[in-house]
Parts: sequence; C-alpha cells; structure tokens
Amino acid sequence: MSNDNLTMTERLSQVATRANALCQTVEDQVGIIQSTLSETVTHTKNVVAGEITSINNQLEQAEEQFNQWKGQYTQEINGLPVTVNGSEKSFFYRSYLDSGSYDGDATGPDSDFPRCGTPKPPYYVNMLEFSGNGGFGGQGDYFKLDFIMAHRGMFASPHYADQIQFTGTSYHDCVSGQLEIKKVSRNGALKLFISEPDNEAQEIEISKDLEGATIPIYFRKIGKGYSGLARITMKVDTRYHCGATKAVTVSGKYTSSNGQPCADRITHTQPSWEN
Repeated sequence: MSNDNLTMTERLSQVATRANALCQTVEDQVGIIQSTLSETVTHTKNVVAGEITSINNQLEQAEEQFNQWKGQYTQEINGLPVTVNGSEKSFFYRSYLDSGSYDGDATGPDSDFPRCGTPKPPYYVNMLEFSGNGGFGGQGDYFKLDFIMAHRGMFASPHYADQIQFTGTSYHDCVSGQLEIKKVSRNGALKLFISEPDNEAQEIEISKDLEGATIPIYFRKIGKGYSGLARITMKVDTRYHCGATKAVTVSGKYTSSNGQPCADRITHTQPSWEN
C-alpha cells in the first residue's frame, strides 16, 4: 500500500513503530555495552586484587626476612631498642626530672628546702638489672654504664653537672663493680641505691669530695642466693636544685643473658630486689 493513501494517523503510527524499534535497538546496544563494561571492570578488579595480594605477600616475605636479619643485631627489651653485637648488648635512654618550682620568697612547704615551691619526692633512676634465675651471669660476663645528668646542657658548669661510670661483672650469685665518680654538682642530691636479700635498703651518698675517686660496690653479695633481681639504681633528690630541671641520659652495655635494661626506668617508687 502506498504511503500516499495512508491517513495521517496511520503514518504517525508507522513513525512511532519505527521509533520504538530504533529505541529498542539502542537499548539493546546499551545493554551489550554495559554488560561488556561490567565484565571488563570485574576482570580488571580481579586482576588488580590478585596483583595487590601478590605484592602484599612479597612485602610480608620481605619484612619477615628483614626482621630475621634485624633480629641478629637489634632487639626490643622493656620498650627499649637494644643493639646486639655477638654476646654484647648495648642500649641508651634519656629522660627529664621535674624539680618543682623555685620560691624566691623562701616560703615553700618543706622547711629544709624553703625555696622549693613544689618539692618533688626523690626519683629512682633504674638502669640495669640482672635476674638470678640460673645465676646472674656466666664466666666473663661484664657490664658498663654511664650516668649523666645536667641542667640546660650546662655540663661544663660545676653546679649543674653529674657523671658516674660503672664497670662490673655478673656471675653465679654475685653482681659487683667499680664506680668512677667523674662529676658531682652538690652534696646530698645524688645517691647510689642498693636492695638485696637480708639487708636493709642501702643508700650510698655520692658527694663532691668523691670526685675523681673509684669505689668498689656490691649490688648482690655472694652467699645471698639467686632470688629476685640485682639492680643498679641512682637516687636523685631534686630539692637540691629546685627550679632547675635535670635531663638524665643513661648508656650501657652488658653480656649476661639474664641482664636487661629496667622496665621502670624513672620512678618515684623505691625499687626492691624482690621485683
């Protein structure tokens, strides 16, 4: 039938039919494109996920190998990095001692130290400890410690610097050493604290007249057994320098497998050989 004989309604109907067919064709193509795109995206995601998994596995293997290598030279003991060189282990830490405020009117609450506006209780600087489990050490085990304390970096000042060096041995049921008194800022502020079985806690004052001296010290005498800990501790009374905060640095090395840097390194709690 010729289109010339069609009514307007019939012609519009044909146009609508062709338009619908074209729309369906477009929708079909869009569906194909979307399906292909979805498959491509899924494939790409799977490939990327696989590559990420492979990379993560390689990173984990590399990290494990690195940690195995690193473990030959460094360990973390009581929160401190410890360098290992054969049987010798070395460590370092630093801290800050709050000495309280200075009272220029000398009306502080402590009558012995009236210029201390807010006096602080003594600090215990715990440096190195040895467990007696199986003995404090073996034949030839030794240790060295360097204790330095200063105000505002003024280590050259005779009034604001302290330095004590320890060299000793740990073997069987005994830990002892020699103390070299390098520098003392003032009398009364610095003491060596020792706790061991069957003895009251000992405090050995490090006074200015000992500067340059070397003195022998037992941290655990023979015959006291293997219980608990033999610990090397400095006691610092900051009331002697109120208003002048002190920075403390401790460096040390040791060889005993039962030695370690202390966990509670700076504390107001008096330590005991029992824990």
